Amino acid sequence: GNKTAILSGDFLLACGIERLNSLNQPNIMHIFSRVLRDLSVSELLQMEWEKNPKITLKIYDSIIYGKTASLFGACTESAGLLSGLDPKQCKALSEFGVRLGKLFQKKDDCLDYFYTSNESGKEFLKDFKNGLYTYPILILKEKVGSKVKKEIDILVSKDTKSEKDCEAIISLLNAFGIEEILTEEFKKENVYFQKVLSQFEDSEYKNLFKSQLEKLI
Repeated sequence: GNKTAILSGDFLLACGIERLNSLNQPNIMHIFSRVLRDLSVSELLQMEWEKNPKITLKIYDSIIYGKTASLFGACTESAGLLSGLDPKQCKALSEFGVRLGKLFQKKDDCLDYFYTSNESGKEFLKDFKNGLYTYPILILKEKVGSKVKKEIDILVSKDTKSEKDCEAIISLLNAFGIEEILTEEFKKENVYFQKVLSQFEDSEYKNLFKSQLEKLI
């Protein structure tokens, strides 16, 4: 139930804050306080815009920053602080985490359209059926004219999607090469990730990270 879930969440949050306090690192406490603020704001923003056809890529970027990327950035920045790196190095690690978090969220959005349920572990087209404007749809809308945009909005906004509707949205994504466009985008991001990782000595942790990154790309 909701009450138990909310109280359990509060308990876990209190445990997390207690654990952060035990590190005696005020800077890290500040970083994670910022993450909680970002998360709250982005969730409210998502609730406001998730089914609104006027949502833009800029708004989407703000949502995924607070929802996912901010936490990734906090984790990588905190690792730098705990390792005694200087502020410039910690800032670079924060950027690495933020960009990784954004990629993670975008790839998660792609699972809905370009992978079967067996491949992704998610229900195929679930976001579409729920009327959500996720990354593939927003990129598609950037590539088409006003007439097709209207067609897309009609498809997404339907309360109940038929098999024909599902086929129509997949057909549009394929026609405009959205999967290929996003694959190229992710590959370009991987160049940046590999450049950052190359600065670190080889280790089992680095190899594990690189292998997981390859799966994500």
